Amino acid sequence: MQLARFSPAEVLILQRTHQAPVRHMLRLTFADLILRGVLDLENRPFQASPHDAPAPCYYVRPGAAAPGYQPRPHERPLVQVLPEGRQMVLLRHYVKMLLEALPGPHRFRVLVTESSALRGCILRNGWHKILQQFTLTNDGYALRAALDQETAFLTAQLASPESAAAQLPQLFGNALLVGAPSPPELHLFDQELRRRLRERYDRGYVGGWDAGGSGPGDAHSPEGGGDFGGAARAAAGPAATLATGTHPGAARGAAAAAATNPGSVGVEPAPKIKFDSPVAPSRQAWLASPG
Repeated sequence: MQLARFSPAEVLILQRTHQAPVRHMLRLTFADLILRGVLDLENRPFQASPHDAPAPCYYVRPGAAAPGYQPRPHERPLVQVLPEGRQMVLLRHYVKMLLEALPGPHRFRVLVTESSALRGCILRNGWHKILQQFTLTNDGYALRAALDQETAFLTAQLASPESAAAQLPQLFGNALLVGAPSPPELHLFDQELRRRLRERYDRGYVGGWDAGGSGPGDAHSPEGGGDFGGAARAAAGPAATLATGTHPGAARGAAAAAATNPGSVGVEPAPKIKFDSPVAPSRQAWLASPG
């Protein structure tokens, strides 16, 4: 399976060499690191006083796989932003520090192309800096066609619960490109990311982090640009099956999707998603076999 060799951001940059959706790439990179166990999102309920009900409080911390993991160039900001000597940091602080540490949108795209997995696939010349786009080599076009074909096959396979249970753990974040429901951690990250981007937008900051087809009118995907799976392709096929409950994680995925609206920075904030226990067990349920 070739798709398992690449990160979601690398897959997206192959498909959209011009104005690749940076916010979508960022959110899927976070989800991929969560699902690989490199990062963990933990709920430690906070009780302001004995008379108040505990409120969910989410922290980002290194996961069990973090010590031996070699992050790709575009993954390093998400891993290295965690302060040294601290075991965890509040999600809202993590997102704030991440946006401050990240390079500009085009530079983030460049980091994606610097991955060893894409060596020989991206043609660089003097125009790519001016036009902020990339050109694929012959090998790059061949790889894109192969991944497109493989992703179409996997999207159809996910209509079966048995196939889904076998394929999802191997794909990590790329499972989201073929129509799998989003894990709860991604919805929580989206919620905070949109809030921070909205604050920047209200202050007049235009940084391009919502560029690349992230608006609600995008024809490919409401989550920040088209991808190989994409809402347009999946709406008539496996994604409809996933949303109606055939997939083992469909009920949670459909409910979470209804509670969020990953559109542009100007949309109203989504209702807060609350969990009564740490998020990690829900990821195990996302990867678990049916029944």
